[in-house]
Amino acid sequence: MFRINAFTKSAALMIIYEPPAGAENIPLVDFSGAFSSDPAARRAVAWEVHKAGRDTGFFYLTGHGVAAETMAASWNSPASSSGRASRRSWKSA
Repeated sequence: MFRINAFTKSAALMIIYEPPAGAENIPLVDFSGAFSSDPAARRAVAWEVHKAGRDTGFFYLTGHGVAAETMAASWNSPASSSGRASRRSWKSA
């Protein structure tokens, strides 16, 4: 369906929202193209992030440039556990 914007006199496509279906797997998005000088590569990454967010609501991100040691240190720091359940809290005793 198209509608005319009175201010710009252009047609705009109306997108109907549909809630995401249940995900069978978590999408993996390679973020390395976001740092490229090529606009097409950045658009491709943006589209993959958009699609993953729209379809499942979350995704794994690779190629972001954050060292594994930094992520591990962040995960294991005392501040990271505030407000979050322990990894062991969900296991049966």
